[in-house]
Amino acid sequence: MSTSRKKYEQQLGMDLGTAQHRLRKRVLFSLVELSYGTKCFRCRQDLTVDDFTLDHRVAWRNSSEATDKFWDLGNIEWSHSICNTQASRSYNGLLEFCKNGHKLSGRNVRKSSRGRECRACNLERWHKSNRARDRKILRLGKQGLSCREISKRVNISHVTVWKILKKS
Repeated sequence: MSTSRKKYEQQLGMDLGTAQHRLRKRVLFSLVELSYGTKCFRCRQDLTVDDFTLDHRVAWRNSSEATDKFWDLGNIEWSHSICNTQASRSYNGLLEFCKNGHKLSGRNVRKSSRGRECRACNLERWHKSNRARDRKILRLGKQGLSCREISKRVNISHVTVWKILKKS
């Protein structure tokens, strides 16, 4: 190792090549931050300088147009290295996400009249609709209606109505 390389290593605390790579990555990350923001293309979570990578929207490796897809700047996004790795191992290179950014895969997917959604969003929507139903039951209960009358209006069993009224 040359004396200048030893001096660089002593000053930087690491090999010069490693230091240059880390500097380039920081510069690139700051440019990405200014231009595109710091959300991962795949999981929509915040990126950091240590875990961001250049990613292709549409996989290029097994494509008939691999060269075109690889060099197409419109096909470039930024993602976490783990998200990028998982996507490259998936069947078609694309991961799907629900409207709230949750990954749609395997047992996490629910099909509904709204299309495909994750279990968390499905449960959240269900709980939200039940809270609205419960508020309506409580309002009708305050008006002095019986459990049977409320159950006919809300279209659920009178026992459920009784439990909701008893809870409050």
